[in-house]
Amino acid sequence: MDIEEIRRKRAIKVLITDLIMALSVVAIVFVLVAAVAGWTVNTTDFTIEQNGLISFKTNPTDAMVFIDEKRERSLTNFQRLLSGGEHKVVIQKDGYEHWEKTVKITPGWLLRLEYPRLFKQNREKEVVDSYPELNYFYVSPDRNIAFYSVDKTGDIYLATNFNAAPRTTHISIKKLLSGVEGDEVNFKIDEVKWNRNNTKFLVHFVNEKPDKNSNAYIDSQWVVLSIRDESENVNITSTYQKYEKNSKTVVSKASSNDAKIITDIDFDDNAGDKVLILAKDELIRIDLNNKSVSSPILNNISKFVRRDTHLVYLTNANDKGKKTIEILRDGDKKSSIVKTLDKKDNTTFALTRFNSKNYIVFTVNNRIYSYRGDDYPANGGNIKSMELVVEADTTTNPTSAMVSANKEFIVFRTGTKVMVYDTELELYHEYDYEDEKTRFLESHIMYRADKETGNLLAWDFDGTNVRTLVVDNALNDYDAFISSNGKYLYYFKSSPDFKAVLMREKL
Repeated sequence: MDIEEIRRKRAIKVLITDLIMALSVVAIVFVLVAAVAGWTVNTTDFTIEQNGLISFKTNPTDAMVFIDEKRERSLTNFQRLLSGGEHKVVIQKDGYEHWEKTVKITPGWLLRLEYPRLFKQNREKEVVDSYPELNYFYVSPDRNIAFYSVDKTGDIYLATNFNAAPRTTHISIKKLLSGVEGDEVNFKIDEVKWNRNNTKFLVHFVNEKPDKNSNAYIDSQWVVLSIRDESENVNITSTYQKYEKNSKTVVSKASSNDAKIITDIDFDDNAGDKVLILAKDELIRIDLNNKSVSSPILNNISKFVRRDTHLVYLTNANDKGKKTIEILRDGDKKSSIVKTLDKKDNTTFALTRFNSKNYIVFTVNNRIYSYRGDDYPANGGNIKSMELVVEADTTTNPTSAMVSANKEFIVFRTGTKVMVYDTELELYHEYDYEDEKTRFLESHIMYRADKETGNLLAWDFDGTNVRTLVVDNALNDYDAFISSNGKYLYYFKSSPDFKAVLMREKL
């Protein structure tokens, strides 16, 4: 055979071999990429379909997981591919109450099921403290601090270290509140707001009392209290009144402490050194360090929400009967319109940031809107720079909105009806909370104490997995919570000898 012919055949073989190897590598890479993306072959009909990924993380760990009644080999925590659609998940661990939920898997997406808490069935209980009288008990969003009052002397007690043995200190508010006569402080607390660092909190003290003509009016005073330094405590209402007096403006015809003076308030910064107040439709900044009051930042607005460097507010209706939800970034000269409404429209709104995405979620009457984006529109920009991920009719016409401590949930409510918007899944859940207060026991768990049975009930944010944690005598008037390290459940019970008993159970 000709040598050149042999060489030519060998070259063809090498070329074919290299081509086969290259195609094999491409095929392997393609299969691997497809597998990572969740693509598999259905062994029933041999069709190619894309799965979704679910991540399991439980407290405590090492729990058994059953998916569609089949037990998984791995114990939590782990991840697993699942076909798209609904799947029933049950999580069990010996000595603990089980957890179950039907979840929906979206092909190509990750579902983080990283919040299930299994409650121990037989928990150790101990009495932390007993109170013959207890006016109120409020817990900070991070569940590390509580403040409470046990008498009418004007002393507020601060409790800390709930992860171990709680400690208490106290501060006096008697000198901070104006118009207090005698030895008793008869103010009640109407609302509490914490700064982002949970080092300061705003308290709305109210007291119904007669004026000079024996007509009843509400003595309303907003006060900021500091956890670390009592010298940082400031009466916001008095500071604003002094500003008005110096500005030679009329405070109120009814009373210098009329409830209409400050209609809304919030911290302006994370440290809590500045606050924003809404008074007479004007938004004003107060510097708590030097007690200075700014000239109006915005005019003709009826309510606002502050988050980091952005401000969302609702304008009053104009001559044409239109009002607008607008967003303003610090330093911008022009706001951006989010939504134009009719005068009679009811609206609530909130800002949050979760999973590195910004959200503005609002309702107009019984319709919910959710916009998501890397940033909010700025300097007159269009809201369409964000993606409208939810627009739907609901059965709820909310009158208020709050953001959960972990920033994942926005809770809209009217009366006892709530609508919880989940930014993780971009879904909302509506149900009857059966209580006027909205409170989180932990980041994903809500609760209430049933006034008829005295049972402490807890459930997941979406209204599922209702569990009875305490039987009989649980009090709904005071906050219950799980310590920030997740080891203890705190709650109040009534007793024959005390108005309230603070209990602790080891989880």
